[in-house]
Amino acid sequence: MREIEIKAHLRERAVIIEKLKELGCAMGEPVAQEDIVYVKRAGSMDEFLGNDLFLRIRATKGETIFTLKYHPDRTQNGNSLSMPLEHELTVSSRPELEAMLALLGFTPALRIYKERQTSHYQKWEICLDDVEELGSFIEVEQLAEHEEDVGPVSDSLIAFLESLGVAAADIGAKRYDVQLLEKRFSAP
Repeated sequence: MREIEIKAHLRERAVIIEKLKELGCAMGEPVAQEDIVYVKRAGSMDEFLGNDLFLRIRATKGETIFTLKYHPDRTQNGNSLSMPLEHELTVSSRPELEAMLALLGFTPALRIYKERQTSHYQKWEICLDDVEELGSFIEVEQLAEHEEDVGPVSDSLIAFLESLGVAAADIGAKRYDVQLLEKRFSAP
């Protein structure tokens, strides 16, 4: 299963929420999320992006979710249109999972804190995120079973964002992990 998602900077949150409401979307209550991204190499931006497996532990609403994302096509520039293969499950013991990841050679690369509101429209999940250190974003995603679906689905997600009034220059924002690490590695 491929997760096809398009992310954009959200400059006019209230305007976008109003347009989503006009389409019949009801935004859920804000939910705090803490994501910890695990990789095998993270000493530099090149090393981080050189990984093809990205593991995530997400803590939200008293639940721990483990996600494996396989990015065989992730590029050195943090390709915003990289569409990973994704597998996800709920875990009952975060400490046990963390111990297993350590034994497998994965270490925490970074933490991402965000507040997320979600809604659904057609086949899509829509997320409005306020990400600590980065700002506000909108993300639209759809799952696809076949590789050949990536292009057409991406195009429809981009067209949807544009129909909401999201500026073309804001569409295609890099993943949060990449944006945060770029800040970290460029800091004096």
